[in-house]
Amino acid sequence: MITSIGELQFNWEQWAIIISGYENVFIMIAIGYALHFVPAKITQGLKMIFDKLPMLFKALILALTFWLVAAMASSELVPFIYFQF
Repeated sequence: MITSIGELQFNWEQWAIIISGYENVFIMIAIGYALHFVPAKITQGLKMIFDKLPMLFKALILALTFWLVAAMASSELVPFIYFQF
């Protein structure tokens, strides 16, 4: 068993299972990464628009954000990768 742990092998089938199980999570990570490259002027403009919104719309945006986080957290479970050992 220790020898099996020490042998690092890249298996595309296992990665395909992980990616398919957490596809939405990887998409959200990619969106978050891409948002770091949005120019500051656009970010500041969006912040100003958000500040001018009525409280009801801010609450709806917050609720949508919580719903997205909950949806990402409750995605299908991927089989435990170390069962093969």
